[in-house]
Amino acid sequence: MSNLIQCEMMKLRKSVPLRILFLLMLALGLVSSMSSLSYVNSPVQQELEIALHGCDAFFSSLRDMPTIVMIGVLVLVFVVTNDFENRTIQAAICAGHSRAAILISKMLAFAVGYLAVYLPYPLIRAVVQGMLMGFGAPVSAALIFKMAASLIVILLSGMAVNSVVFWLAFTVRRSILVVGAGFVIAVLGTTALMSFTYSLPQLGSLLAYTPIGFFRELALGNYTPALLGRAAGMDLAVLVLTLLFSHLCFRHEDIR
Repeated sequence: MSNLIQCEMMKLRKSVPLRILFLLMLALGLVSSMSSLSYVNSPVQQELEIALHGCDAFFSSLRDMPTIVMIGVLVLVFVVTNDFENRTIQAAICAGHSRAAILISKMLAFAVGYLAVYLPYPLIRAVVQGMLMGFGAPVSAALIFKMAASLIVILLSGMAVNSVVFWLAFTVRRSILVVGAGFVIAVLGTTALMSFTYSLPQLGSLLAYTPIGFFRELALGNYTPALLGRAAGMDLAVLVLTLLFSHLCFRHEDIR
């Protein structure tokens, strides 16, 4: 297991697609920060909820669920399906590694890759807009901890929402199919469900204790310790169930 995890971390460091995605998210953060300057002293700034200060910009960057989920889909493709297509996973199985260990190492690689790729976006917005327009709140250890905890829980929710895509990556094992299915199921599906919760209170109550429901609550700015704790617990439970279900489907698959 430890050898597999070390191998995954080394591949993450050397992955060209992840580096490109990292740079794209960095550029997106810079562009978002620069575009927000045009709303300074604008009468529509509050109406459009444009975040100007660094702290507000950081938390605003955690509200875009479609983008967060789609980044997760792309990371899964680079981490899992690419290894099926270049036969790295098949070689690991032939070398005697258990399929359970492979699944766990891939889930950990997914988490680390997801954080590494998405982190530049909220971080660069907080730093750049904090330098240009002020941070908007006293910088303290408590605030930094809240920002870090909120980012981690949001990405855990993104991983939980992408649990179906994780299973598909080990089932269909083709990048184009995983990207297509991930976009339809994880991105469009969850976006539609979140939209329906505003018009259908019954659906909102049903989804309240799912990763989608917790994401909706967090997107409203409710980054309280209690909500972050409940969301993290639910997300981790979903990820454990995803590993168990994926193992049931993957353990007897004939990998060629």
